[in-house]
Amino acid sequence: AGHSLGGALSPVLALYLQNNQDQWNSKGQVTTISTYPTAGATPGTKDFADYYGNLIQDGKIDYHSEYNTFDVVPHGYQPDTIDKIPTLYSPENGGQIDSPSDANPQNPVIGMIATGLSLDAYKAGIQWGRIPGNPYRQVQPWTALANCAFNQDTDNEVQKKLAFVSPLILPPGLQDYSDTFKETVRYLYQALTQHTTEYNRLLDIEGFMNRYNTIRSNDKPSSSQEVDLAAEMVKRATGVDLTNLPQANEVKTV
Repeated sequence: AGHSLGGALSPVLALYLQNNQDQWNSKGQVTTISTYPTAGATPGTKDFADYYGNLIQDGKIDYHSEYNTFDVVPHGYQPDTIDKIPTLYSPENGGQIDSPSDANPQNPVIGMIATGLSLDAYKAGIQWGRIPGNPYRQVQPWTALANCAFNQDTDNEVQKKLAFVSPLILPPGLQDYSDTFKETVRYLYQALTQHTTEYNRLLDIEGFMNRYNTIRSNDKPSSSQEVDLAAEMVKRATGVDLTNLPQANEVKTV
């Protein structure tokens, strides 16, 4: 089993074990090889997915792949799912974050992020999105989890952190970009939440994770520090540390 990168690698490991049983299971003591990937990007091309699917149909691998429809990561790198990433949290998809479109690219930073990812993929030899030749496909069956939804609590939290961003404290040349910055940070926070803690609810493991976090908190070394992963991601993407900024009510006009 594996999540995220593990969700892409665990099916490959299961395939390796299936195809090399003479090296570890020569007596046939293991009769079932199962894999349970979640939130993984495509582990291979269409040919790989077809080959894997035949093994599943023949009962040689017990395969259970699930994903959150609001999670960015499993949308890579299949063409029809990659196309959904820029508008994943838009109102028409059940979210509340405005997204760019061909007719109205109102959020150029989100577009910039998507463009950067596209160019990085192309540099790595991946034919992206609608470009002819994209060979990547998810192994089937690939099941969407029930009750996937935009996380309003996360969005409310980040908007409180963004309260300081206003035209009052920005240079004149940047005032028009305050909304763009806010939308981009909201998108990044939502993306991280959907890829991590949202699975606790979707997989019905909240009780287990609460107990795990309690044990980890009680037993962690005194020198360790908790990191706000979403804030750290925003810091790396935008250069802004949202955990070390004045609140909106501290902003004063001169």
